[in-house]
Amino acid sequence: MICKILGYASVDPGALCDMVFSALELGGPDQIVAEYVVAAFRDYIAYNYPGTAIDFLRKRAKSKNPTEAEIAGRILKEVEAYYERLHDLPQLVEFEPPPQRAQHLVQTKSKHYGRQVYEAAREGSVFLKFCKSIHLKAGSSFLMEKDGKFTGKTKLGQLSHSMEFPRGELIDPIGQALSRLRWRNLKREDVK
Repeated sequence: MICKILGYASVDPGALCDMVFSALELGGPDQIVAEYVVAAFRDYIAYNYPGTAIDFLRKRAKSKNPTEAEIAGRILKEVEAYYERLHDLPQLVEFEPPPQRAQHLVQTKSKHYGRQVYEAAREGSVFLKFCKSIHLKAGSSFLMEKDGKFTGKTKLGQLSHSMEFPRGELIDPIGQALSRLRWRNLKREDVK
């Protein structure tokens, strides 16, 4: 079951953490299920989504259920030790692009990604299809015409959104895809 979750449910890291950890409730005191949960967190979830996984495990380590708290604490210890060793490694300057190129790449990716998100949201939302889109070119406030009268000025504010992108997709996208495919096609008799 855990392999199927990892193979299919890789959209939201929070939901992925919840689904995999909930296998402990189904497995009862079975040590094999606990080992699969530990391996799934250590080798896939915390590797790809370290921020979400560590936050989730810290909350679960304070659980009133002693089995849950013990397993979450064990996973958390392993994951934090891994990232501590990783951060202690020296940064290789040889592989870093020039700052101007890196900045240009980030700006281009951000612009492209923002456009994709906007278009996907507009396409998928029935409500947004009814709304008129007006692109602002300059200014610090805006006003609207409603019922033949203009509203007061409204200051522009900043809107931001962030999400955790899977680390493994940047480092080894083909390996990640193969792992998900293997988990999707895994049969019960293949699991030891």
